[in-house]
Amino acid sequence: MLSTYPAQAKKRRKKVVIINQSRFIIASVITLIFASLIFTAVTGLLLSSASSYETYTVISVVQGDTLWGIATEHNPYQLDVRAIVHDIKKQNQLKTADIYPGQLLIVPSK
Repeated sequence: MLSTYPAQAKKRRKKVVIINQSRFIIASVITLIFASLIFTAVTGLLLSSASSYETYTVISVVQGDTLWGIATEHNPYQLDVRAIVHDIKKQNQLKTADIYPGQLLIVPSK
């Protein structure tokens, strides 16, 4: 008597054969680069969204100050200066990076 159960039949797995090794290496490298870019973007978004510092300080702009220079001086966690500039603009509701002597700015502090 013949059995019709598939469990009793021998299962053969097909072997994966790499025909073109250079294409495989290129595809692997591209996949790794793509995965690292996604990882970097996701972690960057998470870090930039956590731009709420514990304390802020109010400073007065003096002649010759730039937003970039102020952001460089008031970078408590040594983050990317562009992120600090963005946060200063956001905290002070600035649309451009133009600042004027005597203007009060809220900046992050340690």
